[in-house]
Amino acid sequence: MGSNELDVGRGLLLREPRTAHCRLEEGIEPRISIITLGVSDLERAIGFYRDGMGWPVSSASGGDVAFFKTGGAILALYPRHLLADDARLKAKGSGFGGITIAHNVASREQVDAVLAEAVAAGARC
Repeated sequence: MGSNELDVGRGLLLREPRTAHCRLEEGIEPRISIITLGVSDLERAIGFYRDGMGWPVSSASGGDVAFFKTGGAILALYPRHLLADDARLKAKGSGFGGITIAHNVASREQVDAVLAEAVAAGARC
C-alpha cells in the first residue's frame, strides 16, 4: 500500500495527502474525492478518455481500474460487475446505476465518524 492509499476494510481508498481531511466539529466537509464509473468494456472506456479526450491516465492506475485526474475529483473507471460486487448488488436487475461517489478521509477514525454522521442524517450502510 502506497503513501497515498488507505485500506479501511471496505476496499482500498485513494486519498490526497495534503487535502484529505474532514472537519468533524463542523460536519462533513462538502467535497467529492472520486467518481467511479462502472463500465462494461474497461479498455474501450480508457481509450475514450485517454485517446479521444486526451486525458492522461494516472500512474495509480493498473489492473482493473484506471484513474484520471480532473480539476477537482478523480474520475475512476472500473468494471461494472466488480463495482456492483463492491456495492454488494447484482450488476443486472437490481437497479444498480453503475456509478459511485466517494468522500475520502485521512484516517480510519474519520471514516467511522463520517459514516456515523451520514447514518444519523438518514443514510443507510
